[in-house]
Amino acid sequence: MGHEIDGSVLVTRREGKSRFRRQILEDWGRTCYLCGAQPEHLTLDHLVPRRRGGETSRHNLAPACAPCNRRKGCADLWEHWTSSPSWNLERAVRLISWLRATAAED
Repeated sequence: MGHEIDGSVLVTRREGKSRFRRQILEDWGRTCYLCGAQPEHLTLDHLVPRRRGGETSRHNLAPACAPCNRRKGCADLWEHWTSSPSWNLERAVRLISWLRATAAED
């Protein structure tokens, strides 16, 4: 069984992943960054898709409802989102703020 160190507490890899995911969801108020929905289950969307070199890191993940995540697929985020009916300037500003804050943490 693998372990990671989270602060000064030793946790399992599974618990580390769960905390990582939960923190992102909580930071966003369990809201889809693309459409603003608050479904019971959210996925984590790679802002820069892995197919395009995106990492699985905090600054490249945001919560998305399953329909929005499927529609975006591996498309360029801004190209896809700005041409979508779910485009919203307030959520875009929030995403940019998120990117700045999480990039500063890394």
